[in-house]
Amino acid sequence: MNRFLPAVLALGVLLSLAPAAHAYDNVIGVSWNVALPTQNTRDWIPGTSFRGVAVEGRWMQRNHSFGVYAGWQVLNDKVTETASLAVPGGSGGADVTGTQFRYQNIFPLLLTAHYYLGDDARKNRFYAGLGAGMYSIENRVDLGVFALEDNNWHFGLSPELGLWMPMGWNTKLYLAARYHHAFSSGDVDAQSWVQFSVGLANF
Repeated sequence: MNRFLPAVLALGVLLSLAPAAHAYDNVIGVSWNVALPTQNTRDWIPGTSFRGVAVEGRWMQRNHSFGVYAGWQVLNDKVTETASLAVPGGSGGADVTGTQFRYQNIFPLLLTAHYYLGDDARKNRFYAGLGAGMYSIENRVDLGVFALEDNNWHFGLSPELGLWMPMGWNTKLYLAARYHHAFSSGDVDAQSWVQFSVGLANF
């Protein structure tokens, strides 16, 4: 249940704010996301992830909007190397060599603002935006019978560039590129990745 908490919260915010946003056009979008890890995240899990999904709501008026974004991205990798494991309840540890299965589950929950070029909703429109909010990031390593897991909340920012293309029947196809940067939290380093999205929006 905790894994889906950001999406549940985002949908709750969308429903609660919709009556107050009657002066705006309400837009709900769902996207498939591909992530390319960068910096610290790439050092941990270097491979491209095709396992991402997001839902977002925007309240639009002419050439600007504000909204809420919630997503789920899964990164994973398989490596063989030596890892140091702590002994539960003890003061020592052990070095274990074997195959590691690494996972990173990322759940962004962001408030967003966007600016759109042009004011004709019947035409293609480029846009730029910025998201700010919280990222729940879960890191897990499975090594034989051992499993190490760490879960932290990070504050982060996410600039975005995209293109909306009308498809008819009050539906838009949108293409977007985002850069996610979750700042360090406690003893966990900052995490970052580039995300490419293809989605459908209804308004």
